[in-house]
Amino acid sequence: DRAPGELLAFVVGEIVGRHAEHRDLLRAVALRAREDYERRVEKMAVDLPGRVADLLRTLWPGTVDHPDPEAAVALGLEMVSATAGEMLLFRRVEKPPDRGSLERELTRAWVRYLGLD
Repeated sequence: DRAPGELLAFVVGEIVGRHAEHRDLLRAVALRAREDYERRVEKMAVDLPGRVADLLRTLWPGTVDHPDPEAAVALGLEMVSATAGEMLLFRRVEKPPDRGSLERELTRAWVRYLGLD
């Protein structure tokens, strides 16, 4: 039996991992063709929230403590993606956390935002 937080940890790990593994390429793409990059992220953001919300509803019905679970999942994904992008692609902080710490902190924030803790 897995907890809903494990699903979110997986999703956070994938987002952070892709940003970390492809930092140079994603940074170049974002700087040279910001609109194209944003369209790709937007397409992912359209499909993924529904899938994650469906998984949470199916595997752990009634566990999301938010008045609009699908909107909360979508906003959480945006939070994770934007933070990973800014911290890993653009180094917005002087000393960014390592990948594992970033994944743990983003998972923790998302789990709490959804009321899963």
